[in-house]
Amino acid sequence: VNLVGTFKVCRALAPIMQQKNYGRIANLASLAGQEGTPNASAYSAAKGGVIAMTKSLGKELAMTNVRVNCIAPAAVDTDILVQMSPEHVQRMIDKSPMERLGQVEEVTHMVLWLCSSACTFNSLVLWHAHSQTVTSPHSSCKDILAQSTTERMRSSRARTAAFHTTQMSTACTSFG
Repeated sequence: VNLVGTFKVCRALAPIMQQKNYGRIANLASLAGQEGTPNASAYSAAKGGVIAMTKSLGKELAMTNVRVNCIAPAAVDTDILVQMSPEHVQRMIDKSPMERLGQVEEVTHMVLWLCSSACTFNSLVLWHAHSQTVTSPHSSCKDILAQSTTERMRSSRARTAAFHTTQMSTACTSFG
């Protein structure tokens, strides 16, 4: 699912988005895809493939009104962490400059903005969703994120469902 599922969704939806001359694709990778994670070589390789595919597809669609981006979060506080040893989770936390796990809402806000009509210039950007600075051509990126997601993400169930949907394959796709 990590690579092949994302590829299949992009392959199916990109032509439709091109026909409509509008679309937004936000793929979900991982910090592991950039840096590699011990004892997770298959996962790291798959997420690295998502990053490379996003860059290629973004270049292919750059002259259209279809934007293709990728989010590479560090560890996010989700149910999957119960499958890991407490020591492994603590190592992930220790790697973060903020010494904490990311929250579902933090990643969801990025996905919603990347899939919105406000995202007009950003394409084939790898967004690092962890506790380091994200640079963007939009000087008011935080304001855009806050405005576009406040009303949408009220219930905890909706936030969790939105994040788990992103883990399945392509984080978000939208049509005009």
